[in-house]
Amino acid sequence: MCVCVCVCVYICIYIYIYYIYDIGLGVSTVVVRMPDGSRLPSRRFKESDTVAHVYAYVRISMRERGNTEAFELISNMPALTLKEDDTSLADAQVQGQVLLICQPTA
Repeated sequence: MCVCVCVCVYICIYIYIYYIYDIGLGVSTVVVRMPDGSRLPSRRFKESDTVAHVYAYVRISMRERGNTEAFELISNMPALTLKEDDTSLADAQVQGQVLLICQPTA
């Protein structure tokens, strides 16, 4: 009986810790839709990371695909154009799970 209770408590603690760390307090999961309609693999950023970090991730991914054109990132909800600067993701309202649209610029 005591072993079953200990195992149940251990499992509950494990699930709680896994849930907290999987959700990631202070973490944003970003998915980027590319101009050709494909998506980059989702990437987790700290909410204290800057918008410039996301731009760097997208720029590197585009170079790996052989694309070097200029682009801007637009958030889906709310519809905002993210400027490549040192604004934190939290201040730029990029929190939780976010879809960003990569749009070529002229």
